Amino acid sequence: MNLRGTVGHALLAHRPLQFAAFGSLAIAGIALIGVFLDPRELVNAPIWLKSFKFGISIAIYTTTLAVLLPHVTRARRTARGLCTIIAAGIFLELALITFQIVRGTLSHFNFQTVFDTAVTASMGIIIVIVWLSNIVLAVFVLASRGGDQALRIAVGWGLVIGLVGMGLAFTMTAEEAGLIENPTETIMGAHSVGIADGGPGLPITGWSTVAGDLRVPHFVGLHAMQVVPLIAFAIAWLSRRSPAIVSEGARVPLSHIAGVAYSGLVVLSFWQAARGQSIVQPDAMTLSAAGALVAGTTIAAIVTLVLGARRRPPPSSDRSLAASPAPAHSQAEARHPRRTDTARGPEKE
Repeated sequence: MNLRGTVGHALLAHRPLQFAAFGSLAIAGIALIGVFLDPRELVNAPIWLKSFKFGISIAIYTTTLAVLLPHVTRARRTARGLCTIIAAGIFLELALITFQIVRGTLSHFNFQTVFDTAVTASMGIIIVIVWLSNIVLAVFVLASRGGDQALRIAVGWGLVIGLVGMGLAFTMTAEEAGLIENPTETIMGAHSVGIADGGPGLPITGWSTVAGDLRVPHFVGLHAMQVVPLIAFAIAWLSRRSPAIVSEGARVPLSHIAGVAYSGLVVLSFWQAARGQSIVQPDAMTLSAAGALVAGTTIAAIVTLVLGARRRPPPSSDRSLAASPAPAHSQAEARHPRRTDTARGPEKE
């Protein structure tokens, strides 16, 4: 499943995704100007920063869908319809986020007024629809046949892990799960685990530097759609350039290894955040788990590469001999076969 055409051509092939991608970039550009010109803050961060981050993320997400869509071979019309629903849904969410920023209030977890409640509920419904659409789209990708199997498997892994990452956002609103605390009766939800939102955080992302942050696994999971297929493309490129290192037969298991390893990373980041631990302050347990994940992935990849090299046919195989040119006298005999005439009887010596 080689990438066909450029990103621009892929977007032109699906106008709703094109509109969502470029529209999100336009809103991100406006939000970036607002970060520098608007002094207002919300939860101890520039009020326009959230719209900027969401705009960039949605542009990347919709562009990725546009590039992957041509490689769906099952129910293509339905898949295009699902992408239209996804594009409309997430762009509408970005519009609502930006609208609430203009009003100077929270977009998510906000139940302060009847109108704010309606906006929050609407975004919740939109995300559920987008999530369900992604599930069906992932099924279509996994059911597709033909093309490059290793790349198709990587795309399937990316979509499935992305669904998990998207679903992790629901933990930010589930007080019953024990990860967050409801700070007030009108703000129902939080990013941070262990402290209230708005504490010290990393630049741009705002991820907490003193407590767990559920946005980390949410982010890591969502972008599996880009990372895992890119790993598969890199493996395919290396297989063409250095077949002695990466055999063609090793690419499929390597795609599975990449998917499993990235799934482990999502689980690890969620486990760390759920324990109230900042991404920049891992404890011994987190570091040990990360080390085990890296070691296991490395060993699995090395074993796959070694087994793939052993299965490669040697240069002196029958296939190579069959491809070698025939001797000159054999070619001459093929052009002028020896005449045999039984009517003449045996030839004299």
